[in-house]
Amino acid sequence: MDYKSAGVDIGKADQLVEWISARLKNHPIHKKGTLSGVGGFAAFSELPFSDYKKPILVTCTDGVGTKVKLANHFENFSGIGQDLVAMCANDMAVSGARPCLFLDYFATSSLSLQTAQEILESIFVACENIDTAVVGGETAELPGLYQPGDFDLAGFLVGLIEKERLSLRESVKAGDLLIGVASSGFHSNGYSLLRKIFEKDLAKYEADLMEPTRLYVSLLLDLYDQELIKSASHITGGGILNVPRAFKDGLAARINGWPLTKIYSECQKRASIDNNKMLRTWNCGVGIVLVVAQEVRVAVEEKIARLGWASYLIGEVIEASAQTEDRLDMSGFSWLKEEQR
Repeated sequence: MDYKSAGVDIGKADQLVEWISARLKNHPIHKKGTLSGVGGFAAFSELPFSDYKKPILVTCTDGVGTKVKLANHFENFSGIGQDLVAMCANDMAVSGARPCLFLDYFATSSLSLQTAQEILESIFVACENIDTAVVGGETAELPGLYQPGDFDLAGFLVGLIEKERLSLRESVKAGDLLIGVASSGFHSNGYSLLRKIFEKDLAKYEADLMEPTRLYVSLLLDLYDQELIKSASHITGGGILNVPRAFKDGLAARINGWPLTKIYSECQKRASIDNNKMLRTWNCGVGIVLVVAQEVRVAVEEKIARLGWASYLIGEVIEASAQTEDRLDMSGFSWLKEEQR
């Protein structure tokens, strides 16, 4: 008996590392500031501290939840890596921080080179799109812990932010506007429920269910650099509950509504849940919420429109009170028709 017969193929793992090294070797993003990356015990990188007056390190980690189950079911791995990168990078960028270095953790019951390469290629492309170097990761074969064919993903991101930008959210005040930027779909949240409500006709909804999470990094950093936004929220697990995380205690969000697309209407009908539960389960078509001063609303909306994305004026910042449960005022909420945007 040997390690391979027990379910761990070191030879395959070595082949994967060779493929990764070759894929990244001459890529300009990987080479920029990376002194030693894939293949060593640790990665060494030079970060652009000189571009900042008072640089602060920022870190994020996340996964993609049970969306990996559907990726396996459909044998569709082309976007799941982008999901992983986006869940980390969007979390970072809503604070105004710039992603620099990404690492991944890929665990599986038994290593399939083709599957691993498809997933990693998706990660690499997503990182290239946000000018972030992939400097390392871990691939783990865990027979007995995962069922045959199962896998899981986690991502780790390091970035930089100017220290004075940390205080920007303190400038948020009552009367500031909340602009929702459209999501590309469900992103990577609420999939345990989605798998239940679509279990009898999954194939019909594959495109909707597997649409990769939108990367908002470039938009967010541009808006911060142009001083057009004060803060932002990434609408992930918990849905609308994420909005008040963008501003200090004592303030709340009055949410008026936005148009609900057909796929979310179908979800609401199948799950038989009210608006309150809907908004706390999925992003419902809004991937990030921007906090902006009234006078820059048009400029912000124009920048979003140039990307071909929809945006909605979904509400405003108000003073918190005993009536604003979870720092949210949903008393006037309704799903709007497109012409009411």
